[in-house]
Amino acid sequence: MKNTLLLVVGLLCAGQALAQLDDYTNAPNIQATTIDGEQYDLYAQLDSGYTVIIDVMATWCPPCWSWHEGGYFEDLYETYGPNGTDELRMIMVESDSRTPEDLLTRVASGGTAGTTSLGDWTEGITYPIMNADQVASDYDIGYYPT
Repeated sequence: MKNTLLLVVGLLCAGQALAQLDDYTNAPNIQATTIDGEQYDLYAQLDSGYTVIIDVMATWCPPCWSWHEGGYFEDLYETYGPNGTDELRMIMVESDSRTPEDLLTRVASGGTAGTTSLGDWTEGITYPIMNADQVASDYDIGYYPT
């Protein structure tokens, strides 16, 4: 029984591991406008020698919200970003195609995925944010957070 349970758990985890890009493939470029109206180009950041962290999230995702509230990425950005050692760039990408951009800045409860927001995602971070639906398909995002 114990071996069967381990096999089932292992297969479920393996299925989740296949939900992203294949090893040794190039990440698709992300070219979009941030919610502040700035043009963003992932390849330009990488060509400039920066390490880039892409936080792909959804406004309705509780683990995404917990991670956001913890300030972990903001701490990294403050230490290694433009005001720190200047070796890191970050971008938060809301990529659920059902979610309108205005849910990034307000709480909307009682709805379903795509119509709910757990808070104001702009509070507590200084790195760029965008609502870019194509990222989910370009990066084969099957679940959040990623």
